[in-house]
Amino acid sequence: MRIGVDALAIQSPFSRGRGIGRYARSLLAAMLEADRANEYVLYTYEDLPRDALPTSSRTTIREVRRELGREEHTLQHAIERALREDAGRLDLDWFLLLSPFETWQFYGLPHRPVGRTRAAAVVYDVIPFLFQETYLTSEEVGRWFYGHLGRLARYDRFLAISEATRLDTIRLLGLPPDRVHAIGTASESPRDPGGDPARDAAVLDRLGIDRPFLFCLGSSDPRKNLRGLIDAFALLPARQRSATQLVVTCSLIEKEIHQLRDHAKAAGIDDRLVLTNSVGQDELDTLYRRCAAFVFPSLYEGFGLPILEAMQLGAPVVAADNSSQPEVVGDAGLLANAAEPGDLAAHLERLLDDPALRRRLGAQGRARSEQFRWDDVADRALRALDDGRRPRIVGGSTSRGIGPPGRPRIAMFSPLPPVQSGIARYAERVCESLREDALIDLYHAPDDRPVLADASSRFACLDASTFERRRALLGYESVVYQFGNSSYHAYLYETFLKHPGVAVLHDHALPGFHASFGLIAGRMNAHLVEELSYSGQARDPELVGLVAGWVPGTWDLQEEMVRRGVTMNRRILERATGVIVHSEDSKGRIASAYPWLAAKVHVAPIGCDAAPIGPGPRREARRALGVEDGAVVIGAVGILHPTKLNREAVRAFAGSLGDDPGAVLVFLGRDLGGGEAAREADRLGVADRVRFLGHLPDEEYERAIAAFDVGLCLRRPPTNGESSAALLDLLRRGLPTIVCDVGTFAGYPRDAVIKIAWNDEASGIAQLGAAMRMAVLDDERRARVGRGALAYARAEHSWDRLIDAYRGLCLPRSPRVVGEGVA
Repeated sequence: MRIGVDALAIQSPFSRGRGIGRYARSLLAAMLEADRANEYVLYTYEDLPRDALPTSSRTTIREVRRELGREEHTLQHAIERALREDAGRLDLDWFLLLSPFETWQFYGLPHRPVGRTRAAAVVYDVIPFLFQETYLTSEEVGRWFYGHLGRLARYDRFLAISEATRLDTIRLLGLPPDRVHAIGTASESPRDPGGDPARDAAVLDRLGIDRPFLFCLGSSDPRKNLRGLIDAFALLPARQRSATQLVVTCSLIEKEIHQLRDHAKAAGIDDRLVLTNSVGQDELDTLYRRCAAFVFPSLYEGFGLPILEAMQLGAPVVAADNSSQPEVVGDAGLLANAAEPGDLAAHLERLLDDPALRRRLGAQGRARSEQFRWDDVADRALRALDDGRRPRIVGGSTSRGIGPPGRPRIAMFSPLPPVQSGIARYAERVCESLREDALIDLYHAPDDRPVLADASSRFACLDASTFERRRALLGYESVVYQFGNSSYHAYLYETFLKHPGVAVLHDHALPGFHASFGLIAGRMNAHLVEELSYSGQARDPELVGLVAGWVPGTWDLQEEMVRRGVTMNRRILERATGVIVHSEDSKGRIASAYPWLAAKVHVAPIGCDAAPIGPGPRREARRALGVEDGAVVIGAVGILHPTKLNREAVRAFAGSLGDDPGAVLVFLGRDLGGGEAAREADRLGVADRVRFLGHLPDEEYERAIAAFDVGLCLRRPPTNGESSAALLDLLRRGLPTIVCDVGTFAGYPRDAVIKIAWNDEASGIAQLGAAMRMAVLDDERRARVGRGALAYARAEHSWDRLIDAYRGLCLPRSPRVVGEGVA
């Protein structure tokens, strides 16, 4: 089958962090893990995060965008139009809705698709219709819910998360029983019932828990019955009340906290009530593990996941005898009439008085919790969708290609987000730009779990181990390999050697790449020596001896090889069908070393989007960093490594601006230099004005750069000729940036950057210090170079120039190669 899945529940800010979002993500991940036969099309939504979206080699991403020209004012209209467009092209068997009552941006439950595609929905509960006096008090809200219910009733299949929800759905919608299937649920991850006693004790102390306690995880929703729980606790015998605390964890606003405390005070137990507000998962697990009993007095639950989590961690459970809760508890806990505080109190009193009963229920709960497994949930969901048709065979002759006929298909090997690599983001953007020209299959390292920033139906994100099979089946117009000098790229080398394609060379010298490949191949030193020999540099016996005896961590192989001019790129250049580099410097180096290969090398400057920093974002970013408005911030971005002169930059800053309290130096990126720059700042007494922010997520990274006044992007000569996306990140924001006049940086015009020579350490630091001081004190020149930087980025680094190079090399007008023959 081919199953389309609406992923809004996993993306929506209203759902992704709540139980529905977690359930949707876990269910989809389990289905993808368990299902080896079917294909999936995941419908994602514009401008919403995809970091939690599960994918597999059998998934294709289709992004849904509203088209205002078609008067698509809600996401409902957009998804319905997408399903109509895909009806013939993708030939979906099922459209699975993970959250029927999603409210993000007036989503609106989509109508059942017209045609052969059938619709299914996950049903969590029907609470709004059972408790209308609480949830449907507004006429407008009532119309919204009942309108959704009318459309939902036309769906072909319903996947209920419990038997109780299944029965309620059948009754409410008047459905035949065979259209509604109970698939159950499970906990997101296994938990440790033992824990760390010392750490747990510290958590309890921090939360103000100093004696045995009853624990409840709830919410301010009246259905959760927190006031009834307080009333029940107040009915316990005085000896138990004095020896026990009642701990309630939920997210409450100040007004709700006061109301609960006032209720507890009226019941005479305000000194025994601990309200923790929301806590992290580790603290939550501590509360489950260490409570005398877990109490769940809810008046209705679609499933009651906290009960299962408590049982996993060995907490004896007292739950309510309504809705789905008896299904979860079974015989592993006590069931009370939660609507009657006296009955709930009687069960709590019994449990607190009987340690042996608590131990027995804790053990039975752990055993019962093991019956709730995501692979079982996925199996039940897939069986509910199986209509007896013969499934498509992925990788076999019955598999159908996805996308419009006749459109060329290309394969690309590259690290992908969330891998912390500029090349990962670069590859993502290239694919986005080529999506109108070709179908793109993205192949990543087997251990990676990438999240695509653009996930249209023309993208597939695949484990590299599937390439051989898919290549023989589908054929590719071309294969593109993104080469960088790091371990992120090592996985692609064997495939490249067997199936050469277009090589995009982000670094001219690749010793780090080859060391990583040799390591995963189990023959690191031998592989390095082989590459030395192939490059013609094995004639130097000293060099061969160094490489043959190298032990990682003893000295910096990459820096030493670059210092000696070792590139290890010849085999890649020769095997490639075409080569893309991002600077004339790189092309010149290749032409000088291997003149016969120069014709296949094409220069395409890295693309960037101009994004000058406005005064508002700059003020906000500086406040976030704790920087005064009048200060001047010098910022360096990218990985901190000795080759990038970070320690030397601190020395130059201290020597030239140590007497200027209004100057601040900021480093933004992962530290691979062992903390040498931070130690230098401490030694020189400028640690209060030198900040190390580490690696930041994209949004925080953007905000941090907005605080900069001057950029810093240095390389120790000789360099390995890398393309610098970090430098462009500074120039495209209009930041005057200090660079070393070496390698690729030498090609930048002097009106766009501030260049310094680095002939030796002493003179280099002196020049760098002078450039820093000038950039801080000369406002007019700083502004002039900043304008030049922005103009240069716009003129020379447009994405169009880069993508044209890809089109010319990757989309030739020639017969498609299928297997080893010609189609």
